[in-house]
Amino acid sequence: MLKERRSAVENVKAAFLPVERSAETTAALGARCVATMIEERAKANLPILTGAAAMLLVTEALQLSLAARAKFLEAHVMLGAVPSEIGIRSYGGDECPPNQASLPSEPRLRSVA
Repeated sequence: MLKERRSAVENVKAAFLPVERSAETTAALGARCVATMIEERAKANLPILTGAAAMLLVTEALQLSLAARAKFLEAHVMLGAVPSEIGIRSYGGDECPPNQASLPSEPRLRSVA
């Protein structure tokens, strides 16, 4: 039974971490897309309302992707507790990585004011 529990932990981890990374990447790409839309409109010297409706949709999608990312990070913490809850103290040194280590090594977006 312990073997099956360890296998379950590994299988869930293998399925979860790529999705978590994908959520991080999607949020970053969405933010870059919005920034590019604004910058390219300005560079092309187009009126400020050009593409505004589409930009609003992309911004809303970005907001949803950020919310999804937050849910995955929250789930990561919860899933990190599961092995000990089901009696697994260690499973071969491949412990679930800390939140930051599980995310891509791409540059992080920072808020500047």
